[in-house]
Amino acid sequence: MMISRSIYRLSLAAGLVCGGFLAQPAVAQTQQQPAAEEAVDYSEMRYGEKLPTADKGVVAAQMALARDHLEGKNGARKSVRSAARWLTKAAEQGDAEAQFMLANLLMKGSRELKAKPSSALTLYASAADKGNVEAAYK
Repeated sequence: MMISRSIYRLSLAAGLVCGGFLAQPAVAQTQQQPAAEEAVDYSEMRYGEKLPTADKGVVAAQMALARDHLEGKNGARKSVRSAARWLTKAAEQGDAEAQFMLANLLMKGSRELKAKPSSALTLYASAADKGNVEAAYK
């Protein structure tokens, strides 16, 4: 079975093809944080507990706040605009997951957030370059 050149090139860029054979998907690379902060689970912390850490630039805390705003949990009001603000902070630090999530929000747009497809495509490309396989197919 032959793989078309464009699919092969995308797969090669995403790290799915190695030496002509399909390989395991590449793991998304994210900005490295200090070891002490990597061990912290921000997902169930209350909003006010993780806010100071997120303000200091810790990507994991910024991502947790973005998810809280998307879902309206842990004391955060549900707000796509606020989620996009935290995703932008994490994406600017080179976090592939944040770039992918922000691209999804910008591609769709919402009542709170204007759609910006060209910005979304740029973010998808950046996330794909960092190993986010889903972004490579957007």
